[in-house]
Amino acid sequence: MTIHGRDGTMHRTTIITGLIAAALASLAFAPVASAKPRDRVTRGEVFAAIERQAAKTAATVEVDGGGDVSIDRSRTTVGHYMRYGAFRKSATFAIFGTKTVNGEAGTVWCLGSADITRTKNAHTRVLRTLTCVGF
Repeated sequence: MTIHGRDGTMHRTTIITGLIAAALASLAFAPVASAKPRDRVTRGEVFAAIERQAAKTAATVEVDGGGDVSIDRSRTTVGHYMRYGAFRKSATFAIFGTKTVNGEAGTVWCLGSADITRTKNAHTRVLRTLTCVGF
């Protein structure tokens, strides 16, 4: 096979060179073709993650309070689901309780969220936030 360059020179390529170039080009597309499609983030998955986060937060707040903080788990609320697309969802939670200082009870409440994203390489990323007042 003969290829003419811009300057008028002729370059000769062999069939082997062409086959090597084609093989290298096909290797570049092989990982894309064999990649596993990512799964959607489900509402159940978000609910389970936010429930775990709320329970973990309640226990941590009680421990960090040194025995002065009591969380009323019957008042824990989960909701405000947000959907950013098929592969990203989030939800929020709120926990309420009391903190006793010098015999006087005060209110403690925390708001938290979890944002679950399924990345293009099928990894799951969870971002959490937490804000507590009265603690």
